[in-house]
Amino acid sequence: AVAVYGVCAKIQDKDDDEFLDEDGKTLGGGLAYLYFFPNKSRVRLSVDYQKTEYDAFLWHYGKGTSASQEKRENESIVAGVDALIMLARNFGLFASYSYIHSTSNLDMYEYNRHLVEGGLVLKF
Repeated sequence: AVAVYGVCAKIQDKDDDEFLDEDGKTLGGGLAYLYFFPNKSRVRLSVDYQKTEYDAFLWHYGKGTSASQEKRENESIVAGVDALIMLARNFGLFASYSYIHSTSNLDMYEYNRHLVEGGLVLKF
């Protein structure tokens, strides 16, 4: 099976700090390929893209002049693979690996991450 999906979100910062307004909006999407096995196990390969634009200007972070009109922007690409292995009708194992590449117009928000997850699955 193939899945195509989109993301649209509004970020509302908990505090109303006028100086560093972390409110913003996120748009993105992704594509996944899923392969299902007869015992309801599956493997999923996916690629996602997301862009976040914040309301704060770069000079709020001390990274621009007071006349700077550029706002903070982050982009991320996530590639991943995960597997669900059903050992019994209602019980299985889950394993996942994701690589995240994040870029920003602020150096402190740029990173590359490798995430590995695993766990037990109960289905009812």
